[in-house]
Amino acid sequence: MKYKNELEEKVYLIAKEICGEGVEIKHNKVITIEDSSDIATASFDGPPKKEIDLITAKLGVEANVVLLISCKQYAKNVPPLAVQEWVSVVNTMNKYSKETKYIGMVFSSTGFSNGSEAWATTNNISLVPPLKGTQIKIDEELALKLFKRALIGIVNRFKFPYENLLKAPQFYDFTYRLTADFETYNEITKDGIRYKISGENWVSDFSEMAQLLKGKEIKEILNTADGISIIMSEDVFVSIEKNGVIFGNRKDLEIHMSELIEPTCRKNIFYKNNDCDFNYIKKKVIGKKITSLADWQTHLEFGINKELNFGFEPNKVYVNIFQNND
Repeated sequence: MKYKNELEEKVYLIAKEICGEGVEIKHNKVITIEDSSDIATASFDGPPKKEIDLITAKLGVEANVVLLISCKQYAKNVPPLAVQEWVSVVNTMNKYSKETKYIGMVFSSTGFSNGSEAWATTNNISLVPPLKGTQIKIDEELALKLFKRALIGIVNRFKFPYENLLKAPQFYDFTYRLTADFETYNEITKDGIRYKISGENWVSDFSEMAQLLKGKEIKEILNTADGISIIMSEDVFVSIEKNGVIFGNRKDLEIHMSELIEPTCRKNIFYKNNDCDFNYIKKKVIGKKITSLADWQTHLEFGINKELNFGFEPNKVYVNIFQNND
């Protein structure tokens, strides 16, 4: 495999890791544009033919959708012209395709210039990293992390009905939501951020957490002086710490078992004499699935099979049982 440059190699290997065997690099592919006077192709010089370099990634077995990735390495931000040209490429590929649907992404190691977003949103082209109008310096390492995050989300999304993503600006918006927090990634302080995803500490929100945790089975409750962590099936966890809520894959959770302490425990907190022990709480919730979630700012609360609510905050847990008061 020959690569144009080191960045293209990195992008290809990430795509191969996430999308599997259906990933290819095509160099100097000639694409013919029928109408060079069209606004989408007016930027081409000379005859309406263009040699392009692209990475193709098949999305799912049943989806029959191919992602066309343009990898751009500029000294400064990518200009709108590059996005405009990729719009023409994707539109032409779709025009001459019989069954396969093509969607486009432009990846840049340096970000995009103002004007790129208008072309991307109107024509449903994904930009990674996204442009939010504020020129913030971004390095290659972070850009590649955003690219990987976007691909993981895209691959998972195309396992479900996807037709709406083929209509502008749905695909652009989808990847934008996956990566738009990059502007605050290196700047925002820990104070004031309620939710983060473990590993890369991505800024997140309640809905993303709820989507991950709902339906999972509670396996363990681990409490330390720093916070409390709930371990769930599929190696998922959520923790409440002094600086907010963090959730994600258990491999990212560092807890020293020697530091574990028992939290204060309560049952049926709307009644008097509501003390209980930790084993009582664990017996009520471990092995049960989460059916609903709520954030009361001071604590999180899980609904358990319409039987009880399980609430927790650092050093404190409780259960409210619906069926009886024991």
